[in-house]
Amino acid sequence: MPEEMSDLCDWLTHHLTGPSLAEVVSELMTIHQSQDCPTLDDVFGTQLNDVLSTGLEAHHAGQIQQLLLTPTLLLDLQERIACEGGSHWLAAAVTHESTQLQAASHWNTATHRRRHLRQWKLAGLVASIVAKELLHAQPILKSIHAT
Repeated sequence: MPEEMSDLCDWLTHHLTGPSLAEVVSELMTIHQSQDCPTLDDVFGTQLNDVLSTGLEAHHAGQIQQLLLTPTLLLDLQERIACEGGSHWLAAAVTHESTQLQAASHWNTATHRRRHLRQWKLAGLVASIVAKELLHAQPILKSIHAT
């Protein structure tokens, strides 16, 4: 988890718009077991609408800290973003999805290359074996051909 507030906001945005938030919440819950059960309205007050439209970047460190100390609020925020989030969140989700597709594409390309490399190595091995067999068979073939 990043320490700088701007990096932390980006990190949270990434997880709030992606499929890994439940894992993050689970990890945070093992660290922070808050007795308080504030709501998003308690944490953000009148600024909640701003969060839903413009994201976390514009908000105070104390509010972000409260989200991390009460990790289930992140799930609540993700749900509210999905229902009421503005273009900031949509752009973040598209960026997140694009990054995942690029990573998947890179992985598929690398896998494809490894598969072809294995096929070439196998073809080289087979060619080597055949060449050795032909070298051994050459005297026999010459004697058969001579008769």
